[in-house]
Amino acid sequence: MTYKDSADAKKDTLAAYLAAGFSLVPIPKGVKGPSTKGWNLQQNCIVDQDGLSLITHNVGLAHVYCSPVTCSIDVDDFVLAKVWLANKGVDLDGLLTAPDAVQIVSGKANKAKLIYKLPISIEPLIMKQIKSGGTPNKTILEFRCASRGGLTVQDVLPPSIHPDTGKPYEWGGAGHFSRIPEIPQALLSIWQGLHLSKKPSMPANFALPERPIDELTKNLLGFPETPENIQRVRSALSHIAANCSYPEWRDILFALKSTLWVCAEDLGRNWSKTAPEKWDPKVFDQIWRGAKALGGITIGTLLHKGTVNGLSTLSMTPEALFRDASISAFEFHEGRMKVMDQPPPKREYVFGDSVLRGTTCMLAGLGGTAKTTFVMQLAINGALGKNLGNFSIGQFSSVMILGEENEAERDRRFGALCSDLSSAERGYVENYVLCYPAAGKDIRLNWMEGQNLLDSPIVGTIIDIAKRHQAECGLDLGLIVLDHARLVMSGDPNAANDVTQLTRILTKIAIETDAAVMLLAHSPKSSMGKEAEADASEIFGSGAFVDNARTAFVLNTMRPKEAKDYGISDGDRNKYVCLSVVKANYGETGKSWWFKKELHSDWQAVELKPELLYSQKVFSNHNHLSMKLIDLIQKNPAQLSERKIRDIAGTKGELKASEAEVLRSLDRLEEEGVVIKRSPTPEERKLYGISSNTKVVYVQVSTAE
Repeated sequence: MTYKDSADAKKDTLAAYLAAGFSLVPIPKGVKGPSTKGWNLQQNCIVDQDGLSLITHNVGLAHVYCSPVTCSIDVDDFVLAKVWLANKGVDLDGLLTAPDAVQIVSGKANKAKLIYKLPISIEPLIMKQIKSGGTPNKTILEFRCASRGGLTVQDVLPPSIHPDTGKPYEWGGAGHFSRIPEIPQALLSIWQGLHLSKKPSMPANFALPERPIDELTKNLLGFPETPENIQRVRSALSHIAANCSYPEWRDILFALKSTLWVCAEDLGRNWSKTAPEKWDPKVFDQIWRGAKALGGITIGTLLHKGTVNGLSTLSMTPEALFRDASISAFEFHEGRMKVMDQPPPKREYVFGDSVLRGTTCMLAGLGGTAKTTFVMQLAINGALGKNLGNFSIGQFSSVMILGEENEAERDRRFGALCSDLSSAERGYVENYVLCYPAAGKDIRLNWMEGQNLLDSPIVGTIIDIAKRHQAECGLDLGLIVLDHARLVMSGDPNAANDVTQLTRILTKIAIETDAAVMLLAHSPKSSMGKEAEADASEIFGSGAFVDNARTAFVLNTMRPKEAKDYGISDGDRNKYVCLSVVKANYGETGKSWWFKKELHSDWQAVELKPELLYSQKVFSNHNHLSMKLIDLIQKNPAQLSERKIRDIAGTKGELKASEAEVLRSLDRLEEEGVVIKRSPTPEERKLYGISSNTKVVYVQVSTAE
């Protein structure tokens, strides 16, 4: 059905949604998701007529807070999702044509969305994504209800306007939104099964996925996936025309499949594309899926054809093979683009308000600044979807390769950092963080072959592990950590060409996994006595490290000048470290966060605790109590009345000062323009549950931050 584009019709529709038990969320014009902070909290969703005035453009369905709880099966690729569900015993066509089916129709091809209610006995289920597993690794199907933290996710409702088509969403199916059917048991069982997936066990020395031992051994011994052998195959392919007969083309793909190499499919795909007049991706996918990896045509067939066509691949040098690799990095039509006439949705940062998925970033610091500790905490907080103080962190799964840690040290440090977590939270960390202790292992991403740097097989292994981890844990991969630069690269870290080869590989990993890849590096010794603000010179090696990264961070111990400015004694300054953004292509350069190193004595391991430090120049007249009050008001904006602050006064209270001292300090902060008292806004009253009896609250003045 469709809706008239009128205020009355829209109002009637929204009222009907409320009558059906829907919980609604406002969505701005031109986008598919809410932009208001805290939109997914129950108190910010609309469940009565009074809140409908807040819906001025699009509207979404807040599943968790509906009565009964609703959910959606969101089909992003109908063809692939149909196959995936069929393998699970579910007929997608049957779901869509069921007599009570309730659909939301976006108007976009190859997509569908079904709305269901959950049984009363079932708690809201966490959203799960099903990925295609190929390149690109796109989402084909989503089970949508709750976020990992138990908050709601939302789906856009009619008559909202789709930002891509410019047309309204519509209801579809034979059912009606006022009578949403219960999710079929088959779908419910699949969804619940996705929650039971276990963390994959650590492959020995970053091995490829398991294969029959006899065939695997034969392949590794006879024709392993080394840079030299990969180049031999590429060279042989360059001497075989891809516009050959169908049987010959098929046999080449079978030969590539027999290698069991991670890169085999890409080799076959890129070679096939050199005959654009015959290239058909659907036919390729069909042949590749049906090809027998074992017991059929072998790689010898391909090498023989290359030799017959004038190339002796087995006798060529690596240098000659490298020069002969002629497959293009891109095709002409890929340069075409459509210039947008509307701004796209806001960037979704993985962390630090500057790092995006599919990009590379650097983290550098002198030894002892707790770089590895920081990335461990980054992964932990990513698993929990929690910020680290004021350092923003989304929710994501992680893969970490720690070149300086053994298994015992890895477990000790993670144990310390998780010691204050609940058992459920520790379970999230175990499921979402895949961390390899790699001390003493060869984790180089490239190798020297003659005068050339070639990709090592571990590149494909990392990509394979990352994709498998995401598929098994059920949470989008957001971070891959490689610690550290000198252990993962061959060549000279001071040579721009060598560094560029490494950063190209990092970017490849980032793009193929759609994760942020963070490379850890040391700072040069020359930065030890530095007093100026952190900058890119504090990242050791060629400037190409920073030039080729999209974001770069530096972690440095508090310097004497900074200690004086913040009123920290020289004896204590080594306990503080500052994380600074020295380059940000997609965010703000110059931002910084302070942390204090605190020892977990039982674990003999350090944790970084976020700290708010105040410059003595800016806060020269503030004593320790004033700084406590500023910190308290900053952490609880518009939530503290004078009564609440007085309640925590007293020598035994949180502020460790008498009520009179606290009130005098508050007055002085007001006089100096650091904080103000004002009435809470209606939104703040709703968000923080502030009663009508509270007339004024304290807020920090932005210029005093």
